Amino acid sequence: MGIIVTITGPRGVGKSTTIEIIKKNYPNIYIKEGFIKNYLPDDTPELFLLKEKKYILEYIELLKKIRNENYIALLTRGPEEIIVYIKTILKINHPDWNVIHYLEEDFKKLEKFFSDKIYFLDCCDDELKKRWINDDKNRENFEFWITYRKIANEFYCNLNNYSYIDASKTSPNERAAIIEEYLKGMC
Repeated sequence: MGIIVTITGPRGVGKSTTIEIIKKNYPNIYIKEGFIKNYLPDDTPELFLLKEKKYILEYIELLKKIRNENYIALLTRGPEEIIVYIKTILKINHPDWNVIHYLEEDFKKLEKFFSDKIYFLDCCDDELKKRWINDDKNRENFEFWITYRKIANEFYCNLNNYSYIDASKTSPNERAAIIEEYLKGMC
């Protein structure tokens, strides 16, 4: 059965940089960065639910493939992240849409495929802001990612397979070494 390792955290915290280092040492590992597609519409609650349910089903199919084909997979937006991201979008953009309870069954299906190990990379607001300013990538919605981080921390802290890594106190090489230590036992 395949292994799923997730590296998660707010945009600009160093996930991609860390993964680039891991790729060099583990060239055969399956890596999937980002969400499959952007399914988060700002239209109506009904369309939001339809699109999110479809997205969750597609993601479950990807996770089934990883498990069934015995991949060792490194994801930056794992199955847990879908729940966190949806809750953040609803809290910020649509607090009046009382729809989260319609997704509970879908979340339960997704839970069956949760990651074997989750690494949450994080740093303080000021450090994250500096990284965004100095980043070549187009970074938007800083306030969203601050709210996301709070929701994510609450969510991940309740999972046994979660490890927090302070990205302001570790270099990309140090973060990669922490994650690779876990991968050594899987390969």
